[in-house]
Amino acid sequence: MWGRVLDRAGIGEPEVRRGYTAQRRAVRRFAPAEYMAARLLLPAPLQPDVVVLVAFMHETDDRIDRGDRQAREEALQHWHMLVDEALTTGGSSHPVLQALAWTSVATPRCVSA
Repeated sequence: MWGRVLDRAGIGEPEVRRGYTAQRRAVRRFAPAEYMAARLLLPAPLQPDVVVLVAFMHETDDRIDRGDRQAREEALQHWHMLVDEALTTGGSSHPVLQALAWTSVATPRCVSA
């Protein structure tokens, strides 16, 4: 079924499909209600982008919830730098940011730096 969603979203490259699928699995684990809502309520072509945005939101939140205030601020500054780099270059070694970069290219209004 997810394969059909990716097809309808125009995501055909094997590496990109694997990346979106990895984010889908992660979101299904940590945010099952949000995952199900997206799958049931959104048209198939939007689902991969929304899943990636939920994964990005979770990753961001997780980074700023640990440590004292200074550690959280430093983590957020570092994350912001990585996000900017991914969105500028279209690539990242971080799986969430790589998927976010793909989403920003495919659906530019979904993501802005």
